Amino acid sequence: MGCLIKNISLIAGITLLMYFAVGEFLLRVLPSTLIGEDYGDLRANIEFSNIGPWFVPNQKFRFSKSCFSNYPITINSFGMRDKSRDWVKKKGTYRIAIMGDSFIEGLQVPDNKYVSAVMESLLNQRVSKFEVLNFGFSGLGTAQELFIFEQRVIPFSPDSVIVFFLPNNDFQNNSMALDYKALGKSIDLYSSGA
Repeated sequence: MGCLIKNISLIAGITLLMYFAVGEFLLRVLPSTLIGEDYGDLRANIEFSNIGPWFVPNQKFRFSKSCFSNYPITINSFGMRDKSRDWVKKKGTYRIAIMGDSFIEGLQVPDNKYVSAVMESLLNQRVSKFEVLNFGFSGLGTAQELFIFEQRVIPFSPDSVIVFFLPNNDFQNNSMALDYKALGKSIDLYSSGA
């Protein structure tokens, strides 16, 4: 009986290993167009400037985490998670800038389902004279949002600016020491690259 259990366990283990190997092959080796829609690269390209991190313009990638689905993410020519925009607004258009962190950025939802896109769609159901621009980016604190407002938002000449923030983490994002402490880590880890 013990020999039979060992043989069954061995066969089950080999089968499971083969299953994972085939799955790995399908997901990593075959072009994504053979197994589903091609959403672009698997990661976002981010640049760092005097305002901090921001998306590299004109990219398309997939966002996927264990608790979220795999959605296409489009970044416009200004590095915003938004549709194509012009610097100069059209005459008679009311322009609203939306600022915030990850829940405004909206990587967890498909293109055109993030807050600013839904808001723009709802506002334009009666009169199509609204633009709602998305200036959200994950991990922003209120201090960094001020830099983004001065350097990214003002050039678009918005008529209104709405800043969304969460009291539980947006103020702590202004301090690396508080951010690390919230993660249960020491700020000394920053200098070590951890």
